[in-house]
Amino acid sequence: MPYTAAAPEHKPKFTRREARPPGADSSLPKGWDKISLGALWDALNDPRRWPRAAQSTVDAVAYELRTYGLPHLAKPATQARLSDLSNAQVRDIIACLIRLRPKYPTITDDLLLKLGGLL
Repeated sequence: MPYTAAAPEHKPKFTRREARPPGADSSLPKGWDKISLGALWDALNDPRRWPRAAQSTVDAVAYELRTYGLPHLAKPATQARLSDLSNAQVRDIIACLIRLRPKYPTITDDLLLKLGGLL
């Protein structure tokens, strides 16, 4: 009788997660499957869900202010971005600007004081 090797056991490279029942995911609002799409959109995009702005927003504000200085602080786009930031993020931007001050003459005392006044 010829020798036959047993087929190697196949092990999947990943395992499939079990499906969660509706409402089990805490990132979705309660009753999400029963509300309108517009109400779900509003609930998911409620600013209270996201106490901090995206890092790209922080980076954009820091770039604008280090490049253009105090005059840019009054621009509507900069004001809109600043309104999205938490106090901790504004402090981070101030610290960043202080560190970068030797390289960027547009970072002035007045700029830093105005930013500090936002806290």
